[in-house]
Amino acid sequence: RYVIDLGGRDLVIRDCVIRGTLVLRNAGPGTRIEDSVAWEPVVPGDPIVIVEGTLTVAGDGTPVQEQTIGVDLDGDGARGSTMPAVLDGLIYTTGRLTVQGRPTFGGSLVTLNGVHFDAAEAHFAGGRGDPDRIPAGFAVDDVVTVVRPGTLSTLGFGGGN
Repeated sequence: RYVIDLGGRDLVIRDCVIRGTLVLRNAGPGTRIEDSVAWEPVVPGDPIVIVEGTLTVAGDGTPVQEQTIGVDLDGDGARGSTMPAVLDGLIYTTGRLTVQGRPTFGGSLVTLNGVHFDAAEAHFAGGRGDPDRIPAGFAVDDVVTVVRPGTLSTLGFGGGN
């Protein structure tokens, strides 16, 4: 886990592969994840990013390609590998979370100020189940859900003062 205090400045994460959890404190309003990003936590179930502030996720749906980003990700020296651009873990923001483009999420989106799908075609893809833990007679396939433009809001707690 890495904690970065942005001091109100913006951070743009793009065209990369990340394995770990990033905590962004005091994030500026232009903080975003864009283009092709493959991101997963080190520990399954952990968040991939926690943002104190707002975040825009603007994936373009194209895979991360070694040749395009100029980095040998798998150490084979060929720079010909590709990997799916999936944000495969929980994303949490204290501010508004805006989704644009065609990102693929493999985890949940949690926010204190709503999720806005701004002309986005977001895909939510559940991973395959562990075949050793599936009961006899059942099968698990990939689950894909598509969200169309609109806004999701958090639900408030009822009750009197």
